[in-house]
Amino acid sequence: MDLVVNMQYMKLDNKFDGTSYNDEAYFKDKFDSYSINTQNTSVFEFGGTHSLTYGFDASLNKQKATDVYGRPDRSRPKSKGYDAGIFIQDEYAINPYLTLTPVLRWSYYNRKPTTDNNDKFGLVSRSDSKVTPGITLTLSPSKQLSFYASVQTGYRPPFLDELYTSIEYPEFGMYSVVLPNPDLKPEESINVEIGVNGDYKSLFSDSDRFVFHANVFRDRVKNLINAGATGDMDFTDDGDMILYYSIDNVGKALKTGFEASADYYPGNADFHLSYGYLHAEDKNTGEKIPGLTPMQATLRAGYTYKPWNVNGWYRMRLFKGGKSNLETARNSGEYKQLGGFATHTLGLTWKPQIKDWADFTLTFSVDNITNKKFRYLNGGYGVGRSYRAWLSATF
Repeated sequence: MDLVVNMQYMKLDNKFDGTSYNDEAYFKDKFDSYSINTQNTSVFEFGGTHSLTYGFDASLNKQKATDVYGRPDRSRPKSKGYDAGIFIQDEYAINPYLTLTPVLRWSYYNRKPTTDNNDKFGLVSRSDSKVTPGITLTLSPSKQLSFYASVQTGYRPPFLDELYTSIEYPEFGMYSVVLPNPDLKPEESINVEIGVNGDYKSLFSDSDRFVFHANVFRDRVKNLINAGATGDMDFTDDGDMILYYSIDNVGKALKTGFEASADYYPGNADFHLSYGYLHAEDKNTGEKIPGLTPMQATLRAGYTYKPWNVNGWYRMRLFKGGKSNLETARNSGEYKQLGGFATHTLGLTWKPQIKDWADFTLTFSVDNITNKKFRYLNGGYGVGRSYRAWLSATF
């Protein structure tokens, strides 16, 4: 027996204040999430060593919003989401060099609006389930190096926001309106991946460690969930333009790409570098899917003062520009090209320990320290300079 149980509760309270443009453009929303996952691993011998892992997970998400008068608001209508799954995986070590890992999962989801005016806004309940198998073959010529090939099926239900959210973002001379899509279907995918993992100690000195990972993948997706402009446009009584956005399914999509990461720990210092390339194509039209970042990279460097167990670090994130979700003109079918950008973060992490009781991690960071203005390819605006602090504990 090797039983693990995780439980989590999360609460978010947000507000949107656009009253400088529109006296009605104000709402508060609340989000609560409860989740649990349980798994056990049993190890036994039968023609080799089997590490059989099995368990279940479940979650309940609830959200609601109120308008400027404190009444229920359709920007984020009162709704609930249930998710559950049962899984089993057998890591079968045929010999010290070859491991076969089949996996099987059953997933279920249910999304339900719980307001009194669902019919008025076209909000409907959705539920479905899916069985997703997969298999991975791993070849390990040594303890430090392994190669793998896998075929996995995936299933991603739509979130509550993707189904029900309807928000107006007023700006001078223009309104952007996000429409709900209660007919959104879950994503279903088949992913083929080939990769390599390495973990070497004492590579260049007695105390260093070098860890790396690289993989190439080909992901065929049915009903890819993707945000974009609807192509519709209206005008307010004052002549301001109204543009509409929604989240829709791309019937058949193909995503191919490459990922690589490396971590190096020479004594008290630590370095991390990662890179990702993605090409996403609509198989019905042969066109590149707009709004997805084609390349991104992360560089992180830190140093730990061990007497205090404090790590100071710097992180840079790079995003390549490309074809956005924003059309150059209504129904033109041509999309704006947005430029690439980089953000810089400074942080400090402290890890105090209370022996035989708890390990704590306290982090403070300043994100986007240059206060750079940028826009993601999905049309969303980036956040300016911000300050964050968070605490976690393991008992």
